[in-house]
Amino acid sequence: MNKLKQGHISLKRGQILKFDSVDQNATLICRSGSVWVTASKDPNDYIIKAGDSITLDGKNQVVLEGLSSELELDIQLCA
Repeated sequence: MNKLKQGHISLKRGQILKFDSVDQNATLICRSGSVWVTASKDPNDYIIKAGDSITLDGKNQVVLEGLSSELELDIQLCA
């Protein structure tokens, strides 16, 4: 099982990461590039760009796809 953890992610355009679960709320902060984000219990999809962030509710499956040639994303787990 691939769980979303606090830390840093680098993706290339078209690269996809799937996280089977998020145990607690998590904030994704886009440092550079852009990323497509979808979560299993959220009817909306999101595109976040450099300087933007999104907080995801816990207990979701999450899929990220890089939309730019270089993407840098930080993940912070919420208490």
